[in-house]
Amino acid sequence: MRLPDSVRHRRQILRVKDRGFLVLDHLRGRGESHDYEVRWQLPGKFASVEGGDAVRFVREDETYFVQLWNESPEFGASWTHAVESASNGWRSRYYMQREAGGVLSGRSVGDSAVFVTWLGDAWATFDAKSSGDEMFVKVADETVIVPKDLMTL
Repeated sequence: MRLPDSVRHRRQILRVKDRGFLVLDHLRGRGESHDYEVRWQLPGKFASVEGGDAVRFVREDETYFVQLWNESPEFGASWTHAVESASNGWRSRYYMQREAGGVLSGRSVGDSAVFVTWLGDAWATFDAKSSGDEMFVKVADETVIVPKDLMTL
């Protein structure tokens, strides 16, 4: 049985050559506005946090980047690192053991939302306002064009 104001979710994963992955999370509610949130539990040592929407972390001598984006003006992203007094930011690979990490989360309010997450080896920039039909994602010297039909549910 579905609730009358249920939410549909679809996830698409696009590989960007050998640079990384774009993850598109599509959420659409029925009825009234919803409060949407995406959360990425991240392991490892964190070299830096850029604003609330991007993290650079190092794992086994390799550097990775994780960035969140959403075109809504109400979009907000935040970073939470593990501290002893809180439950966020911890992960457990084995029963009764926990490791410090962090959570990168993004929030949007409305009848629908598309969260775009970049997981890769370089910083990315996002531009969905250049064209009504496409979203442009620039990763180092590569530009990825995401057709608008992949941006809708």
